[in-house]
Amino acid sequence: MALLVLLEKWFEMSVTCVRWHRHDSLFFTLIAGVRQGGVLSAFLFAILLTMLSTKSSLSILVAMCPTCDVCTGIFLYADDILLLAPSVNSLKKLLSACEEELYFVTMCVNDKKSVYIRFGNRHDVCCTPVTTCSGGALRWVDTCRYLGIYFVSARSFKCTFEPARTKFYKSFNAIFGKVGRVASESVIMELQ
Repeated sequence: MALLVLLEKWFEMSVTCVRWHRHDSLFFTLIAGVRQGGVLSAFLFAILLTMLSTKSSLSILVAMCPTCDVCTGIFLYADDILLLAPSVNSLKKLLSACEEELYFVTMCVNDKKSVYIRFGNRHDVCCTPVTTCSGGALRWVDTCRYLGIYFVSARSFKCTFEPARTKFYKSFNAIFGKVGRVASESVIMELQ
């Protein structure tokens, strides 16, 4: 309990500013959320989202996999949430359960950034839209990115590393273009 009071007082008294180039804004009090880049921020956010995954998992566990003891339909990393479901109807139930928990902590699903993708025999068949409780419809996509990995809609689970490879070669060519003629052979070999 003392730790909770300490954290409350700390956030009550915390002020922050925004730095842009060499200029700082005036200091202001944070009234919601956690400080970006704060030492405890990721940990506190993880506690919040663990509650989300636990409660949501329990509410839909029976509907999605009645023979399982553990629901593997929710993956969390910082503020990125990945929902996996065996059917569109299960996905709707899972999204609804997550939205209920997010609403409890005054958060919501951003339907402008959220998408869904299908894998399996019917991966290319259009179906009813998945909507958020606020009425926003999520977009069907053929590829999407989660934590830097690009998923591709297909009959079986498929990833592509082409965007990462392209980014790597662009970076390499930019560096090589600057030092290629003046660097020693050993430096060039280390770049490769």
